[in-house]
Amino acid sequence: GVGAGVPNNGVQDGGELGLARVPVRASTGDTTLTDGSGNYTLWIPFAGAAMAVTIVQTNLGGYLSVGGSAGSTGGSYARASDTVSFTANSGNVYSGVNFADVRDNALANNGQQTTGPGNVVFYAHTFTPGTGGSVSFGLAATASPSGLAGFTQTLYQDSNCNGVLDAGEPPLALNAGVPVQANTPLCVIVKETVPGGAPQGAIDVVTLTATFSYTNASPALGGSYDNTDITTVGVASALALVKSQSAGSVLPGANITYTIEYGNNSASPLSTIRLRDATPAFTRFVSA
Repeated sequence: GVGAGVPNNGVQDGGELGLARVPVRASTGDTTLTDGSGNYTLWIPFAGAAMAVTIVQTNLGGYLSVGGSAGSTGGSYARASDTVSFTANSGNVYSGVNFADVRDNALANNGQQTTGPGNVVFYAHTFTPGTGGSVSFGLAATASPSGLAGFTQTLYQDSNCNGVLDAGEPPLALNAGVPVQANTPLCVIVKETVPGGAPQGAIDVVTLTATFSYTNASPALGGSYDNTDITTVGVASALALVKSQSAGSVLPGANITYTIEYGNNSASPLSTIRLRDATPAFTRFVSA
């Protein structure tokens, strides 16, 4: 779907580019990496009789498979295993054994704020589709102490993606599909209203879920992505500090971006503030 191609149809069209350095292997032993245009060649050893062969590709980090083609092999593609299986005869050349991958979608960021009873807080989120499809949003809230009522949430479309609910920006219907295109972010804002009688220390945990349906995928393909916003009732501290991450889960080899936001909630200057952060286990530091 990138480059005016038809998204998720398993065919390279409309200027869609090949993916480089994707591992591909044959069940008979040969392995290789795709070149800069996504092309590859595998060699199947000579055999006196027809033999069963499976071609397997391994997705790059941050990608998933939406389709493929058995080409001239006369075999079949299976998306569940991302393989092409066929019967090979020695001396034959087979072509068009293709695999269709797209970037995974992303929903960012988690949020956390402290505010007083009767106040309103806002949480900005960005859904970035890796391909064409339709996304719908859902909200689920859990308040504590148990039985506490009165927290309300409304979802808005942040049309200019500035993270602020501007005048005229419309409410976004829950569980209603919105068409999206590859690499075109859809920004939303969760408006959380705290009840006037909420006790100090009360907490409302709101989960924003983005449910995605891949256009043209056959069989049908979908995905789900979550962010969490935590609102605490109390007196906001002078120093506001929130850490969020770009994705809740990632594949090996993919990057995770952490964002640390800090601010001053008081009317007086703050000084001698030091922020310390650590690189999580099983990851390595890239840049800041």
